[in-house]
Amino acid sequence: MELTPFRIIGGTIQDGVTAATGGGMRDAMNLNQVLTLITNILMVVIGALAVFFIIFGGVKYLTSGGDKDKVTSAKNTILYAVIGLVIALLARVIVQLVLNAMNGGTF
Repeated sequence: MELTPFRIIGGTIQDGVTAATGGGMRDAMNLNQVLTLITNILMVVIGALAVFFIIFGGVKYLTSGGDKDKVTSAKNTILYAVIGLVIALLARVIVQLVLNAMNGGTF
């Protein structure tokens, strides 16, 4: 057994991919799976950021002390976080619709 820079416990990365997919590296993922994986990862990141900014806006609102400018800033932070989350969800739906159409499905 030769030593490679990508040696992992019990075999190489290539052996793991071959075992998991039943084929070689070329068969590992098709375009649909790659795009779905990317959109899923982006949705997790965007969701986490939206939750962070909603909490941040809530803290700004609680610590505003009744100052109109600070209250407005806090409300805008929450509003923009929710709008960003809605846009991200709509983008995910559009990507899924396009992928379904590419695979012979219908809208």
